[in-house]
Amino acid sequence: MRRRYRMRKIFVLAVVLLLAASAAFAETGYITGFENYTLDQDVMFRTPTFSGSTSGMLETTPSYTGVTDLNAHSGTQSLRVDWQWKAAQTSPWLRLTTYSTATSTLPLGNPTISINNRFGFWILLPSGTPDIKLGIAVREDNSTQPIGASGTASGGIEFVGCTGFAAPTRTITASDSWQYVEFVLPQEPVVAFAGTTANGKLESTTGKGNLESLVITPTDPNNVGPYTIFLDDFAVVPEPGSLLAIGTGLIGMIGFAIRRRRA
Repeated sequence: MRRRYRMRKIFVLAVVLLLAASAAFAETGYITGFENYTLDQDVMFRTPTFSGSTSGMLETTPSYTGVTDLNAHSGTQSLRVDWQWKAAQTSPWLRLTTYSTATSTLPLGNPTISINNRFGFWILLPSGTPDIKLGIAVREDNSTQPIGASGTASGGIEFVGCTGFAAPTRTITASDSWQYVEFVLPQEPVVAFAGTTANGKLESTTGKGNLESLVITPTDPNNVGPYTIFLDDFAVVPEPGSLLAIGTGLIGMIGFAIRRRRA
């Protein structure tokens, strides 16, 4: 009788751990590789000059965002972005925003991501293009949507992976090889950007927000460009620590059950 009680308790604990694992994976997922869109279609990101925060720092041409088949990390398509900064800018940066509303809809705009996991994507900065620095901005909209689905355009915006205002930490060096960029959201430096609730902390009542923009600066402010990048395979992946804890718990439960059965 006592053994049956112990086994039942072990079963309940195992179920709890499995539910925790399910919840962790529910906040992860592949967002897009741009395969299901037509060439030149504006997807996920607006054109570089769209955002009023940085449009005054940019030349009007080139300013392009569109699906292309010239390069791809996987499949046959990716997203191409072209821009050029104006000369003599003190602290030039680009807010490549995902902004989308009911009256100004963008496919995959405001894509929902988890603030408790890792967010990553692949970037190609072709040889001959000046180097850049890269971060992201997250909108704290308390999204209840699945990963990748469109969130809202309301809520505070935080710079993530930035040590100051529009001061990203990732350096992307020009290369003809694709490079993976990843942000471990619970561990990244955060700086308030916009909105009354932005406070330099990533916060959400649902554990989710949305990718508001890529934050891009030149490594050399005097290097105005032009710049071209290709983006592909955006995804939210599990934070290693949570998976390790869940896996360790399950292994422990299994080992305990085996020992009890042998006793």
